[in-house]
Amino acid sequence: MVYVMSDIHGNEEKFDNLLMQIDLKESDTLYILGDIVDRGPRPIEILKRVMQMDNVKMLLGNHEHMMLQSYFLQCKPEEKTLCAERWKRNGCEVTIDGLNRQTMADKKRIYEYVKNLPLNLEIEVEGKRYLLVHGFPEELFGVRESRFTDKTFFTVWERITKDDVMPEGKTVIFGHTSTDNYQECTPPKIWYGNNMIGIDCGGGYGGSGRISCLCLNTMQEFYA
Repeated sequence: MVYVMSDIHGNEEKFDNLLMQIDLKESDTLYILGDIVDRGPRPIEILKRVMQMDNVKMLLGNHEHMMLQSYFLQCKPEEKTLCAERWKRNGCEVTIDGLNRQTMADKKRIYEYVKNLPLNLEIEVEGKRYLLVHGFPEELFGVRESRFTDKTFFTVWERITKDDVMPEGKTVIFGHTSTDNYQECTPPKIWYGNNMIGIDCGGGYGGSGRISCLCLNTMQEFYA
C-alpha cells in the first residue's frame, strides 16, 4: 500500500496513532510531504525516526527549509536576521531545543538528510499518476505569477488556490495549506479539488486541527 501524510509538526502521539491505524508494513510506502519540524513537542525525535525508516520518503517543507537556513546557516549572511525572525514566527523554539540536545554526529546526519530532500516527487499508484508537493509544483515556477523569485522558496512556500490549474495528466497532492481554507468542515478533513488533493488538516495549529493520512490504493482516509 502507498500512503501520503503531511504537516506532522512534532506531534509524535498523533503520528504514532496514524501509523497504528494504517498498520504500516515494510512492503508499504509512506510519503511525508514536509513539515515534520516546529510547533509540536517532539519534531527532532520524529525526524530521526523517519530517517531510519527505509519505507518512508519525505519532501522538503518550508519549516525544514527555515531550519536549514537559520540553524544550519544556509541563508546569505546579509539575510541572517530576516531568516531567524521568519523562523521564530513559525514555532522554531522546540526544534532548536531538540537540535541542541543532539550530538554533533547526529546534527550532521540530520543536516545531510534534510538538505538532500526532494522538492517534488512523481509516483504512479494503481495506474494513476500523482505529483507530491509540499506547497506548489516545482514545474510551475516561472509560469504562475508569484512573489517568490527563488525556485525552492516558491515550491515550499507558495499556496495552491481552488482556481489554480495543475499540470496535466496527474493529480497534485499537497500539504502546507490547511484544508479549512478550501471547505467549511469541523474538524478539517482531506479536500478534493480539480486534479488536486489537500491533506494538511491543520494538525500543527491545535484546536480542532488534526493530521491526516490517505491510502492511494483505496483512497481510504485516516485521521488523528
